[in-house]
Amino acid sequence: MNELERLIKENAELKQENERLVEEIEKLKLDQWRLNNLMEDENTPSPWDLDCITNVFKWSPQFRKLLNYKSEEDFPNVAESWINRLHPHDRQRTLDEFEKHISDKSGQYPYDVYYQILPNGFEHGQKGAN
Repeated sequence: MNELERLIKENAELKQENERLVEEIEKLKLDQWRLNNLMEDENTPSPWDLDCITNVFKWSPQFRKLLNYKSEEDFPNVAESWINRLHPHDRQRTLDEFEKHISDKSGQYPYDVYYQILPNGFEHGQKGAN
């Protein structure tokens, strides 16, 4: 194989890889769109979402409502919104379990913990499950 043939073959392979990556990006965009719409759906069971690439939390409107918060301004899309409102007796155990769940690359470690959260000075029991 001469140099020109090698370059043509290499170019074709790079073009194929590029097409594969473009398809993958489109799938990820669609997944993100679905997830964003799911979080806005009042019937969604998930109180939160974590984008593992950007490390950004998103709290569902239902979760905010459950805790008597009206908007993102009252309960911002950051982990600290939740962490700072965990009952002191439950905080460490809840965070330890959450860390184990998030760190489990196999997806087999469930996050199923009962904890109390303190919104606006009131105590509410909230079962965290995912």
